[in-house]
Amino acid sequence: MNEALERLNSILNDTIILRTDFSIEALGSEVERLIKFSISDLYEKSLLSICESNSTFEKIKRELNNGYFSNLAGCIATKEGERIEVMYSGFYLGLISDLNGYIVLKVRVVDTANYLKGALSLKNNELDSFIYRAAHDLRGPLATIKGLVNLLKVRRDDCEVNELTALIELHANKLDDRLFKLLYMSDLNGQLESPNNTIRFSILETMLRGILADNCHLDNVSFNFAASIEEVRGVNENISYQLISNLLLYIVSLPVASVDKEDLLMINIDAVPASDWLELKISSFGFMANQKMQSVIKNTDSLYTDLLINPFLFNYYVAHKRAKELKASLAIQFHGNAKQVMKLRIPIRPQRGGHDLIV
Repeated sequence: MNEALERLNSILNDTIILRTDFSIEALGSEVERLIKFSISDLYEKSLLSICESNSTFEKIKRELNNGYFSNLAGCIATKEGERIEVMYSGFYLGLISDLNGYIVLKVRVVDTANYLKGALSLKNNELDSFIYRAAHDLRGPLATIKGLVNLLKVRRDDCEVNELTALIELHANKLDDRLFKLLYMSDLNGQLESPNNTIRFSILETMLRGILADNCHLDNVSFNFAASIEEVRGVNENISYQLISNLLLYIVSLPVASVDKEDLLMINIDAVPASDWLELKISSFGFMANQKMQSVIKNTDSLYTDLLINPFLFNYYVAHKRAKELKASLAIQFHGNAKQVMKLRIPIRPQRGGHDLIV
């Protein structure tokens, strides 16, 4: 039943799936973008928590007494408390299927033009904030370099040249690193398009083991990779490999609980394909993410601005961007500071004249 509901929710991405007690079971992707809540924020909470008023909630309950209704005017509340006018349509899922005990509630924005203007205004504000932070962040190393150059010009002799040159090189590299990260984050999607839309798990595993060997020089790390099939068709190879690789790099960039060989650190990756998506579960233990870092990851709104504030999460931000390009969902659950579980779900595009999955 859970799988059926997930498929239904992926198809009807402008809907909210409710239980008969009007608690929220699932949110469509368009609804999540509209109200800026994730399903983890609202799971099992009452629909009333996002209804702008009690009257809207009561109207929906009353209209469902007939089993279904359409085009009921109302409002929905966003995470920031914004009020958006919408049209609700709903029905009991048992009317059209064997899945009883659930309600499908469709949400449609009434004034699409004003909503899009508001969304554009928000993006512009984010861009202004990013430009300000970028200018402030990049000006520091640049100002230091200019100051050091001025010191070189007014030096009395050449005895300090080597020291000043080393400092200039240090800050120039710092500036170059920040510019590189910004360029890497903002590259065009088309550069990663690949004619090969097949993920081959043997290649992926070899690639990940190589990344681990190059970037994690510890003897107490156990890496396990499991996939029940050989390959999946219908998924962009380049973007997917970059996405998964950056998630691994994010993990190994974290501080470790111990370097003692007797204290095992673990990274496990399980690939579970279905008919409509590829799901990867990436579990790690012994790589430390403190409360501040967890808070930053859970509240990522603007990738570019957050990257400037938290450059140590660079690989996570790259993975987040690649997930958006694939229209994939990425969720992280933290179990204390030492354990985290990432669930990545990548949609599979239908292939003409063949099956999506090859065993």
